[in-house]
Amino acid sequence: MKKFLLISTFLLLVSCATPIQVHTVQTQLHITEPASPAQVNLAIPTWNVITKNDVNTIMDQQAKIQGTDNPVLIAVSPDDFQKIMLDFSSLERYIKDEQAITTYYQNAIDSAQSAVTTSNKTNK
Repeated sequence: MKKFLLISTFLLLVSCATPIQVHTVQTQLHITEPASPAQVNLAIPTWNVITKNDVNTIMDQQAKIQGTDNPVLIAVSPDDFQKIMLDFSSLERYIKDEQAITTYYQNAIDSAQSAVTTSNKTNK
């Protein structure tokens, strides 16, 4: 029994003495970047400020433009117009923040890819 334990211990120690080789291989990052969205082309509307004094003139102009005797106008109160403008400014801020985040990640991807490329050149 002692011989068996001695031999098994010896085999166990010999098998642990074999060195393990580790090879690290750097590969090129392949990160696909989505295409940028198409540019937004906005049409600029014509704004008319209507007062008691010029309501008939504007109605006549719109009747000619719309080709009808009963033109349609859409009115917004000054308070509601202010709300619309505040909403647009919030959208503008949001879009600029998203663009900054996108730019940050594009720069991070570019620097990571250039670091791997540089590292691959020095290892060859």
